[in-house]
Amino acid sequence: MAATLESLVRRDRALIAAALAMMAGLGWAHMVLMPHSSAAAYSLAAMMWATMMVAMMLPAAAPMVLAFARVRRARIQAAHPAAPTAIFVGGYLAVWLSFAMVMAALSGAIGEEPGPLLAAALLATAGAFQWTNIKEACLAKCRTPLGFIATEWREGTRGALVMGLRHGMFCTGCCWALMLLMFAGGAMNLLWMLALAAYMLAEKVLPGGRALARAAGALMLAAGIGLALWAIAAAPQAFSFR
Repeated sequence: MAATLESLVRRDRALIAAALAMMAGLGWAHMVLMPHSSAAAYSLAAMMWATMMVAMMLPAAAPMVLAFARVRRARIQAAHPAAPTAIFVGGYLAVWLSFAMVMAALSGAIGEEPGPLLAAALLATAGAFQWTNIKEACLAKCRTPLGFIATEWREGTRGALVMGLRHGMFCTGCCWALMLLMFAGGAMNLLWMLALAAYMLAEKVLPGGRALARAAGALMLAAGIGLALWAIAAAPQAFSFR
């Protein structure tokens, strides 16, 4: 029985990893092929941000999704009902797609090229948030998939949806300030997107995630202050009170 369960779990992991990779890959492909003028209208901007959320956050969610699938398979083997993993993923993505709508609205107000002072403010905000208790609590939930599932488990399809929604909220709570940095580097800058996505994944899976978050926060805060000082020095007349 144990050997059969392990073989089924390995198959589930392979299938789910392939599905997540395909969805994220389609998101990245869409970003590469999307015309840069698409952010002109809110509906197209919303589509752009939704695509970015899928491409950037599904890889970061992979450990949690695979853990959910493993527990689900074990429960099925023990003759317990278990909702499809897709329901859990759907709840997770629903939260990030809602966040994408907010980001689309902000992109209309900020524009594609924010000034250096706004970029500095975004860097400083993200850097400071990395040191907060909220960041630490949300990151802890994201870094312990089995712990999350053990404490948050709910039965049935509705339960899987609620679990996905809750994981999405913890993940958004962990990464919202980092996502604002998309404006600092340019919303259509694919290399910047890739760097942020890689960092958010590293923060969740590498050892010493809390120390990594704080170190990155200190660098962001220093970069924000430095950029602000540079902007003021480069154009002192803009900050004159005369």
